[in-house]
Amino acid sequence: MTAGLCYSGHIEVIYPKPDSRLPSVDSTFILGNTDPGSLLYINSQVAPVHPSGGFLGFVDVTDGDFIFILVSINEKDTTILEVPVTIGDHELTVSSDSLFINPISILPTGDRILPADGNIKIGFSGTPHCSAFFAISDSSEWLPLYEDNPGPQHSGSVFGDISIGEQVKLSEYRAYVKTGTIADTIAGAIRYNLMSPDGDSLLASSAGNLSILDDEIRIVEFTGQSEIVRTAPGAGYLLLYQPPGIRGIYDGYDNGFIRMKLSNSLTAFVPEDSALVLPQGTSLPVSRLRYISIEDYGNFTTVNIPLSFKHPYRIEQELEPSRLIVYLYGVIADTDWIKYVPNDGAVRIAGWSQPEDDVYRLALELKDNYQWGYHAGYENYDFVLNIKKKPEYGGFLKSPVHNLRIAIDPGHCKDLGAVGPTGLTEMEVNLWIAHKLRKLLEGKGAHVIQTRYGYEDVIIYDRPQKAIDFNADLLISIHNNALPDGVNPWENNGVSTFYYHAQSKPLAEAIQKRLMQKTGLPDYGVYYGNLALTRPSEMISVLVECAFIMIPEQEAMLRDWDFQERCAEGIYDGICDFLEQAKNP
Repeated sequence: MTAGLCYSGHIEVIYPKPDSRLPSVDSTFILGNTDPGSLLYINSQVAPVHPSGGFLGFVDVTDGDFIFILVSINEKDTTILEVPVTIGDHELTVSSDSLFINPISILPTGDRILPADGNIKIGFSGTPHCSAFFAISDSSEWLPLYEDNPGPQHSGSVFGDISIGEQVKLSEYRAYVKTGTIADTIAGAIRYNLMSPDGDSLLASSAGNLSILDDEIRIVEFTGQSEIVRTAPGAGYLLLYQPPGIRGIYDGYDNGFIRMKLSNSLTAFVPEDSALVLPQGTSLPVSRLRYISIEDYGNFTTVNIPLSFKHPYRIEQELEPSRLIVYLYGVIADTDWIKYVPNDGAVRIAGWSQPEDDVYRLALELKDNYQWGYHAGYENYDFVLNIKKKPEYGGFLKSPVHNLRIAIDPGHCKDLGAVGPTGLTEMEVNLWIAHKLRKLLEGKGAHVIQTRYGYEDVIIYDRPQKAIDFNADLLISIHNNALPDGVNPWENNGVSTFYYHAQSKPLAEAIQKRLMQKTGLPDYGVYYGNLALTRPSEMISVLVECAFIMIPEQEAMLRDWDFQERCAEGIYDGICDFLEQAKNP
């Protein structure tokens, strides 16, 4: 950060930091504080200064090296501050008469072992409007790649429209190759050739090698303690929290991920450091499911499924009708008996089917229209699903939350979270609201814990575990919001609430409605959000964004004791609304 004219006045920029790199956008925000009452210009645009001194500007920018120039004027001083940044990845901007292949775009990026009946995407990004070719290993035959010009850039995100910059974009040159056409043995690297219309040529080669999976069946076993299995390397979650000892069929390797065959139509990916490929000759993990027992234990109902191996599993949740659907991969249906002991548990009726040769599907229709959580796992080789029953809460002349067990998570700590224009940290204000909510709930008869009570550091994955260990009925994670670069904060702000499992959506909707009423802030939406604090299935869990700490007016609100109290009351009222709905669906 460099300064020009600077007297006793001040300008502090909270975001962006000097010399940082921002994405390629045509407008973005800058926030910080100056002397209250000052007239502030940011790159010749007037930026309103809040009575607290905080400011937030949404400024036009250009790709490449860019400087925010801030001029703050008051009765005594004029202060000038320059903040240099880089907009976009200008190193990848190319002229139309040069040849360029982006090295990090060349596929494959790592070694891959693929089944003979599969296919693979190959190619790279480079100078637009050229001709591109590829060759397998040492083959002399050059085959064409097909240009996919990026065209208009995507201008939206779940958080609002993004103002995309005008940076020159590279074209993608791609092809899909059937692995069976490559070779029966190791194919090696992919060679590429990019040719300009004038006949100039640029050669490149992939960093990873392709090879074809042989016909030997191999088994992979999970070694991680609570493994997340993905739809593709580094992509979305498919199977949650798989325990060690689960076995499946090895189906290849993809740049750090082991590929598993779950069924004839479904593959999955697990990090190679969380699984082990077992020696050839290891028994194929196949179980015949002959009977199921469903037993009631007061606070929960247990579904017990005896198996011969630990198999990958997936659980889907539906609200209308209320049911849980269990998928077991590698299991063959031979089910003659389903026992209900006694017949007053959470499950109304269970029914099985075999949608694929190696997929067992168990549908559990539940008696309660509202679901309160479940836990799935293995006890030895028995797959066990514990379904939580509706807790006892409320009562005559008592608050709806009476006797309920609630965990409150004040988000962030060592990680400060978002920071407001005058330096208020999300870590602080989350804690203040959490304390007020806890006292309100305890005063109404609820049993409450917080994941942190002060500024002690609690790592993120320990937070939901604290709620699980407490046997919480509800988990409320409290946050305050900010935006990604390029999204206009004046058009995109307000209250938002996040859930992950379907069982938590009704609570998220109830809290969202009440928080809007209490704060007077706009509706920024209820979101499905894959977040650590919303993922536990053992309870109803939501994450609440009360306000936007990056906006000066809302940062000032968050400093105010009364506004913090209104946030706590809004969350409490939303909880009560949900509980009344759940009691009388």
